[in-house]
Amino acid sequence: KYRNVLHPKVAGWSRSVCLLRDSVDHVYDVTIAYRDHSPGERPTEMSLVAARYPREVHMHVRRHSMASLPEVPSDLEQWCRASFKDKERRLQSFYASEETPLGPSTECPVGTRELHARWMHAAAF
Repeated sequence: KYRNVLHPKVAGWSRSVCLLRDSVDHVYDVTIAYRDHSPGERPTEMSLVAARYPREVHMHVRRHSMASLPEVPSDLEQWCRASFKDKERRLQSFYASEETPLGPSTECPVGTRELHARWMHAAAF
């Protein structure tokens, strides 16, 4: 069914939202796409350690208030499925064209050396 995203774990999502609703104000829906990694191929820990980074990393982030999410578990599951369908649509469009962004964008260039240093620092912990 999906080529670019994992099948959503709707029961876990629904249960998590129900348990966290009173202690978390927002949830973030993040979609990540890698330019110059073909669909189905994603950077691995080994490719990062070997300094094989994607040419570009595109992220689409949506913030949802807990109050805006459905309260009924079955409705939460449907909300999650719809979110993953949207992610799949965005990623299909992104990978079909070199010029299609995931959504509104702000460029944030990071040099390879800086990225490698940050990765090695994070891996040390």
